[in-house]
Amino acid sequence: MHRASQIFRRRFATQGAQYGQKGREAADKYAKTLQKLPSAMPKEAGQVGTVVGAVVGAVVLYNFLPWAYHMDMVPFVMSPAYYEKVKNVRFDNYDRGFIYMSYDDGNPVYDMPECLKGKMYLKQH
Repeated sequence: MHRASQIFRRRFATQGAQYGQKGREAADKYAKTLQKLPSAMPKEAGQVGTVVGAVVGAVVLYNFLPWAYHMDMVPFVMSPAYYEKVKNVRFDNYDRGFIYMSYDDGNPVYDMPECLKGKMYLKQH
């Protein structure tokens, strides 16, 4: 017997007084329908579904992977645009801090504004 039909029958059996004879008949009819479902689909339909799924997956990957490569989303693979950006990174600012500004215009602020002095605590090691 199908697992879902067992659960359905048990649920109606415990609530049989509430649903009466018509409820039990409906439960039996539903259980018989559930038992017929696995044999209602031909075996070829499962194979066709597998092939269709593989084709759809291949088309999605064919369109997605070039974009993911361009956006540097592929692990351990860097695009040419990544290497171009690395050339512009300045590594000489490690000893200077920067002040967070909500609007970044490309020129970092290194001097602390007067209104913030004395309000920040630095953790000393």
